[in-house]
Amino acid sequence: MHSVESNLIFDYDMKSWVVKEVYEYDWGDNNFSKEYKVDSGDDVAFLGIEDDGELTITLAKSIKLRKIEENVFKQITEEKKAPDKIHYDSKVFYLHAYSAGYFRDCVKESKDGKWGFIDTDGKVIITFQYDIPSDFEGGLAKVRVGSYKNGTSGYIDKTCKYYLVFLT
Repeated sequence: MHSVESNLIFDYDMKSWVVKEVYEYDWGDNNFSKEYKVDSGDDVAFLGIEDDGELTITLAKSIKLRKIEENVFKQITEEKKAPDKIHYDSKVFYLHAYSAGYFRDCVKESKDGKWGFIDTDGKVIITFQYDIPSDFEGGLAKVRVGSYKNGTSGYIDKTCKYYLVFLT
């Protein structure tokens, strides 16, 4: 995945996607990242690839600021800060405490030695079944069933209906 270039074709979510543009960002201190504009013919998204010892791949879609209920543009330009929460598509997203670039709409919670996820109202959205969870980022959370030595890891989405890229 480190040699992604324009015109690369890949399949995801029952669609074939083509890399149309490559963007490189300089974050300072010799820290660079790339983002890829991808097109499936009927959809455009942005592919992000991060490898800091663990490969993380995200596919994000742009949304119009006017579709977010709060006046995000005004808050960012006048108050010089990101909002604490936004409403979009009948959901509430809260600013992630550790990364200003991510919003979350659920948090991990422990019960009887197992971990699950609850929404902002305290309703269980993913049952308490995991031994080691991470927070959701880009719509996925890394979870582990069992110990580091004898367990299985993978990624779940918020419906918990399927697992992605399981590692042992």
